[in-house]
Amino acid sequence: MTCIFKKAAPKHRTRTLDDDLVTAINQNTGQLLLYENDLHTRKVNLDVSVFEDHPSVAFRMDLMDARIYICSPEVLLLLTENFDQQSLDDFVRGVLAEDILGNRIYTHVISGEYAARVDDLWTYDAVSKDVIRRWTYPIVPDNNFLSKTSYTFARGNIYKEKNVNLARSCLIGEDTVVGAGTEVGAHSQIRQSVIGRDCKIGSNVRIVGSYLLGSCVIEDGAVIDRAILCDGVVVRANAVIERGSVLSYRTVIGPGFRVAPQTKLVALTKEQEQEIDNQLGKAADDHSAAGGGEGKPNKTASLEQFVPSSATGLWSAQEVGANGTGRVYVDTHPDQEKDDGMYMRQVHYAGWTASRGLTCVVFCCWLFVVGVVLCWCRGWSRRRWR
Repeated sequence: MTCIFKKAAPKHRTRTLDDDLVTAINQNTGQLLLYENDLHTRKVNLDVSVFEDHPSVAFRMDLMDARIYICSPEVLLLLTENFDQQSLDDFVRGVLAEDILGNRIYTHVISGEYAARVDDLWTYDAVSKDVIRRWTYPIVPDNNFLSKTSYTFARGNIYKEKNVNLARSCLIGEDTVVGAGTEVGAHSQIRQSVIGRDCKIGSNVRIVGSYLLGSCVIEDGAVIDRAILCDGVVVRANAVIERGSVLSYRTVIGPGFRVAPQTKLVALTKEQEQEIDNQLGKAADDHSAAGGGEGKPNKTASLEQFVPSSATGLWSAQEVGANGTGRVYVDTHPDQEKDDGMYMRQVHYAGWTASRGLTCVVFCCWLFVVGVVLCWCRGWSRRRWR
């Protein structure tokens, strides 16, 4: 098997927040000797005998696994036998650990070509921005060959479909995509965002770094900052959606309400969500009993067809505002908690880096001032003794 790696420095925007991959590669043959990806481990172990068989070994942390694999038919057999392996990472480590079986994994490193994988919202935003900025050419919106679209390209990486109604005083900034049937009101500002089809955006609205998937309604004076809004979301007048928030299908935010950063909102009660999960479980069992094939049920399709209840008193005004629809969703999945922790550590790292840079600037300015004062004192002393 051959693994495709993309050259990308640690903390690169297309690498996930918990990506801390360390590899050891035979420089002559390209054989993969070590594959460790654990953010909590400060050291890696490689048997001394490896260096006897491979005299030239390179340890690298600047490689990102592009999740592209070229496999021989034996890989399918190994995956069948080792059914306890939950991911390809486990499979790769298992093959490296069982060298006695004679299986080998080789690498191919790319640097000029583009390769990335969307694993979370962080990489979703990074890859989307790369597509908009044309790093993935010819896979760009205005080529219109991946789906039935009509995008045209304009200066500043602005893409617009046909039948877009823009007020003369609105401002569409750089790195922005606007879908067909969307209307934007007077004095509204949109930049570095993706606006889906049939969205209605009022006047004096500000949208920055956000994704509106489709049929969203944003009323006058609303602010959306680096958030994701699914289909049918309604944001009432003067409401504010803080950065990192995710609003699920048909969520409604009340007028003047402020959604806190990193908030997830759904328009399902816990009982309704459990009912959908049960229905999907039964449908999946029926699908497996029928022999599989296409048409596998999924939760996203069920949520798109769901109509949230508007019963009085069902939704809390403290979570979605007055006359809002939805509730705060708390994901207790261990992996999600890990991702949230990675995000907070990344934010802390960015803040620490900025603070350190500011400290260096202040220190350099202080040294400059001290130097000027010393030079002046030295010149004054010479003039005095003359």
